[in-house]
Amino acid sequence: MKGSLMVVLALAPSTAFAQPDPDHLQCYRSKDSLKKATYAADVAGLIVEPGCRVKVPAKLTCVPATKTNVSPAPPGGGPSGVPNGFNCYVVKCPKSTLPTVPTQDQFGNRTITPGPAKLLCAPFAPPTTTTTTTTTTSTTLAATCAPAGTIGCGQPCAGTCRCMGPGTNQFCSGVHCGSVEKACVNVNAPSGVDCSFDGACPPGHACVAPSPMTCSSTVGGPGQCFPICPE
Repeated sequence: MKGSLMVVLALAPSTAFAQPDPDHLQCYRSKDSLKKATYAADVAGLIVEPGCRVKVPAKLTCVPATKTNVSPAPPGGGPSGVPNGFNCYVVKCPKSTLPTVPTQDQFGNRTITPGPAKLLCAPFAPPTTTTTTTTTTSTTLAATCAPAGTIGCGQPCAGTCRCMGPGTNQFCSGVHCGSVEKACVNVNAPSGVDCSFDGACPPGHACVAPSPMTCSSTVGGPGQCFPICPE
């Protein structure tokens, strides 16, 4: 057994374009971290064998495998079935007379005469899968007349104030002249000085042309200075 690699085969005839099923077992010599122990067991395989002794740790670990590109092509056929993974332990059973085993796999059809049992293989659970949940965080823009806000031009923005559109936007109830940004303006307040741009207004005021809804480069018009509303 030392240094060996055992392949247990249960093969089906190959299909030219099909992806092969992992219907083989490939077994590897194991380094098992289990502490040494011996268990008594009755094993029913070819016959019922009571009083067997199973020793741990495992000596082989077998996993489902596929086999392709076999050369030369084997002459036989055989069944198919996806196996579990197994850990195989040394087993020693009382002497018994064992029956022969008729065997047909991809390598041929013959009868095998078994000797005493050497290994007992126990299935192990497949690795558990981990599900990763991705959380999507959405950002809700604040209800404000500021450039990144959600209040549209012409809509109320603070009290009796309204959100005035930027530049010469014709689809607002008023135009915030001299700027490419919206402004929350109190157009119900007494109008101030005439203006064409914000720069002609006192601090805290915006140049707004409620009607007509256009801005002009004419000095002194067509807008007037109204106070900017705090939001």
